[in-house]
Amino acid sequence: MVIYTVSCIFDFMDSQTFQTQINTSIASQLSGQTARYRALGGTPEIITYLEHLQAVTSGGKRIRPYLTWSVLKHYSPDQHFENHQLLLVSVELFHVFCLIHDDVMDESDYRHGTQTMHAFAQSTLYKLAEKPNQKRTSGSQAILAGDILFNTVFKLFYEYVSTVGQTTGKALSETFHTLVDEVCLGQMIDIDLTTKDKPDEKTITLKNILKTARYSFVQPMALGVIVANRNDLLPFLSAFGEKIGLLYQIQDDMLDVIGDPQKTKKPLFQDVTQKQPTILSHHILAQEGALKERFGEYLGKPVSPEDQQDLLSIFEQSGALSYAQTTINRLEKELLELYAIHQLSDGDKAFFNKLVDLIRNRSN
Repeated sequence: MVIYTVSCIFDFMDSQTFQTQINTSIASQLSGQTARYRALGGTPEIITYLEHLQAVTSGGKRIRPYLTWSVLKHYSPDQHFENHQLLLVSVELFHVFCLIHDDVMDESDYRHGTQTMHAFAQSTLYKLAEKPNQKRTSGSQAILAGDILFNTVFKLFYEYVSTVGQTTGKALSETFHTLVDEVCLGQMIDIDLTTKDKPDEKTITLKNILKTARYSFVQPMALGVIVANRNDLLPFLSAFGEKIGLLYQIQDDMLDVIGDPQKTKKPLFQDVTQKQPTILSHHILAQEGALKERFGEYLGKPVSPEDQQDLLSIFEQSGALSYAQTTINRLEKELLELYAIHQLSDGDKAFFNKLVDLIRNRSN
């Protein structure tokens, strides 16, 4: 199932400079990882396979560590990237680990135009093997490559934790482990939902909170304020991150229906073909009548251009798109109300308003 990703929509804190810096750090850490496995006695074939991790990581937008760094820098402007790169790299490499396992589950052969780890194994290490064994072995190697990366993530993370005070280190550890727990639980709920004929909206929302809101917004920003010694902001970030994450996910669900594939870089109606439960699909399936029956016929199947027109009419006539937009409007209002509830300063309001505006106006 898809681990939800956040497109490159942020540009208000010199994201290009950040990307250059973190890409250099990621490349260095992965090179060190490969060298360790070569020293342990890895065969040339396996080492070449592990080197493909460099290509797999090259297309990411680095949004999660960018949020960590942006919040940290906002509340502690005298900080330098070099002093926090281990934390930022561990956040990004954990995301790559999730994607490697995610691609195995989804049987996705490409991500960002690059062969996924299991597809690369299938086309290089095991291209001469019999098909059933080829697929199983390639998937197994991808899972193990992800596990290797997972080990590297925590090696880097705890190397960073050792450089901060005990109180800060404990808070960082609890937050990072909670991030891992939440996204894994969200993934399990996501997989389970695809087996349900009538997934309920409450569970869909819980999945979105765990896999998008808390994973991509709440916890990355929490790591930043902890390092900046502003733990007093954690209650606000939890509420703010959940609402903006839900808003983002509903927007993403709508873009799957009415977006421009040239901008989103993915075909329309993927949620339908993958039988991915969303609040839009739930709105349709909760009804009775011809629209529900027509929609059910498309779930889990390839969608032709003619099908797309019919599906669009179903989303419109059922009121699913209107319902989603109404939910977005409600979340936007609630986000602004949080500023008063948590008594944010004018500077903080301006900072977080930029994030809200960028998400509100995005097209990918």
